[in-house]
Amino acid sequence: MKRKAVAGLLILCLTSALAGCGKDTEASDSTDGTKTTPEVTEEPKKEEAEPTEEPEEEEQQIALPENQDLVTDYTSVEGITLEAGTHIALVGQNLSTGYWSAVKEGAQQAVADLNEKLEFTSKEDKIKLTFEGTDTDADVETQINTIDAVLAENPDVLCISAIDMDSCKAQIETARENGIPVVILDSGIAGENELSVCATDNTAVGAEAARHMSEAVGGNGKVLIASHQESTQTSVDRINGFRNELAASSPSVTADTVIYETKEKSITDQLMEALETSADLKGIFCTNEEITCTVLNALKDVENAPIVIGVDAGKEVQAAIENGTLYGTVCQNPYGMGYATIVMAGRAAAGLPNSQFVDSGFQWLDASNIDAEENQKYLYK
Repeated sequence: MKRKAVAGLLILCLTSALAGCGKDTEASDSTDGTKTTPEVTEEPKKEEAEPTEEPEEEEQQIALPENQDLVTDYTSVEGITLEAGTHIALVGQNLSTGYWSAVKEGAQQAVADLNEKLEFTSKEDKIKLTFEGTDTDADVETQINTIDAVLAENPDVLCISAIDMDSCKAQIETARENGIPVVILDSGIAGENELSVCATDNTAVGAEAARHMSEAVGGNGKVLIASHQESTQTSVDRINGFRNELAASSPSVTADTVIYETKEKSITDQLMEALETSADLKGIFCTNEEITCTVLNALKDVENAPIVIGVDAGKEVQAAIENGTLYGTVCQNPYGMGYATIVMAGRAAAGLPNSQFVDSGFQWLDASNIDAEENQKYLYK
């Protein structure tokens, strides 16, 4: 499409030389061959239940770990046939983050690919994706209310990332009673072992962070864990993975203290107290991107600050790796997760089998490899 646009501009220039050329092409390919990307207007944190627009940016690379025994290729929509107007509803969490924006982009791309494959072109016929969520990753009540409202619309399939792993059970039961398939992404629900899940192996994420933390602190010393939510499965699994790996391979590195962001006390206040009472604190493991940024900001004026390792890699995290304030991060694959989740949802709506668990993968990133071409799929704004 872009090559055709450039060719058309050249012809126009040749036939209209006296009038000038290229003055109004800022939103497309420029005349020197460089490509510019249309500016994407930032959406509000709380999204309305309207069909999301198809992505306008160049398609990103879709990749999942290869060492998985899956029933199909979850990086492709091949083999899925859906009725016109099929409604896929997705309810996530903390839509203010770059992570969830990347999940959304991947989901939108999968829906766009489905519509192209099925030749649905009209608004009435196109597969519809609604993408909703909360403003934070702690607002359980709002998420429950959102899921209830979505179920009232009777979607063809529902995708959920649960803030609280002990919540959403009544909503899952309502979906079952109404014949609505449910797919879990990112963070699961306790006891719902029959649902198909697309997520990161978060226990492995914690273990990966522990190995690098041990290396960074020289194999001994105290480290602290700063976590985003006490009752979210992602947090629980990452903490357990981190601690278990240290106990198994680096017992001289101890992680006895975990602090959580709460209404009563912020991560920053708890961190300052920990620094005052534990002068020998060597490292901090942050369980998600938002907590990583909070901790880095709290430490910016602290001399001889502990080493920080995070999870995920938005714009601020990438900058922190480049300027040396962040040792490294275990970055998930949110774009690939979003895409694979919609493939799972489409298959569920079509009555096709799904794998029980699809691992969307992760990658350790630090100053030595963050610029590598093969790692760009893990980065986002």
